Amino acid sequence: MKARKELHRKRHWLKDVMSAFEQAATLFNSGSTTLAQVNDLYTLAPLIAAERRGIDDVGMRDTMFSTAVSGVQADFEIDPKTKDDVLFQFVVAYIHSHIAAGMVEEKDADKLMVYISENVDLFQSV
Repeated sequence: MKARKELHRKRHWLKDVMSAFEQAATLFNSGSTTLAQVNDLYTLAPLIAAERRGIDDVGMRDTMFSTAVSGVQADFEIDPKTKDDVLFQFVVAYIHSHIAAGMVEEKDADKLMVYISENVDLFQSV
């Protein structure tokens, strides 16, 4: 029963993160953001996460943003080519936003990333 519940939870996360990505892409494509390039979609992940979770506290939103964005930017410093992995970077930022908000534990986030990467091609071109 526990394994079934965990699978359901992971499926929910997969749907949620893909829906959030679609929301970010729609905002970008409609010109509703100040983003200069699609490679910066990951910066919308913590904002969308906060909105979806009803987080209005400015301090918490700032923490979510800085945690998520700094993690992705650290990846860029290690390998600048990862900036082209738009969906992957968005997913990382979205999940890290939830870690920063105390909604997901690090170990659970790792499991979610594995599940999502097994079910979605995170390195597809956008």
